Amino acid sequence: MPLEAKICGLKKKEDIILSINKGASYCGFIVNYPKSHRNIKSKPSLAKLNSINKKNSKFVAVLVNPTNKDLIKIKGIKFDFIQLHGNESIKRIKEIKKICNIKIIKTIKIKEKNDVKKFNDYLPVVDMFLFDSFGFEKSKSFNHNWLKHLSKRGFAWMMAGNIGVDNLEKVAKITKIVDVSGNLETNKSKDKKKIINFLNKVKEINDRN
Repeated sequence: MPLEAKICGLKKKEDIILSINKGASYCGFIVNYPKSHRNIKSKPSLAKLNSINKKNSKFVAVLVNPTNKDLIKIKGIKFDFIQLHGNESIKRIKEIKKICNIKIIKTIKIKEKNDVKKFNDYLPVVDMFLFDSFGFEKSKSFNHNWLKHLSKRGFAWMMAGNIGVDNLEKVAKITKIVDVSGNLETNKSKDKKKIINFLNKVKEINDRN
């Protein structure tokens, strides 16, 4: 399985198109977290995503403890996944899936090794997991080796947490899907050169393997 990349926190159309054209498998959009400089506030701004040719990329709406109003806001927009980044219960995830009829990515936040086991509770109700640090906006890291055993579990998952060009070779030996945001920014804005360099590195690793 080739290495795939999710570029998260995209806002500008040109950065989205660049990510798609350079081979990003997933594009992530923050849609209900005003504390983030990456947040897309208005429904018209989100609706503009429908005019973009996704090609082979999947669009992911990232939500934190979404209300039903938040869910209505994204209906009709061509998202392939909802990524839940809060403390949503299993019951609430079932409700969200019923309301939106869409695949769910559940974020498991890792501070210590035992936190990894939390995914077991959600296995029956989600389609993919994202293992991330507690950093939210700060691209903090954790011991990625804690996830090595997950490759044998047979479910889809991706990994975030201070991943960049410098450690991508090592990370690619642990996971086959990486999620990157802050390391592709300069002054809180996506940096086109960093996006290109990162996705070129993904391609280089895949071409070599």
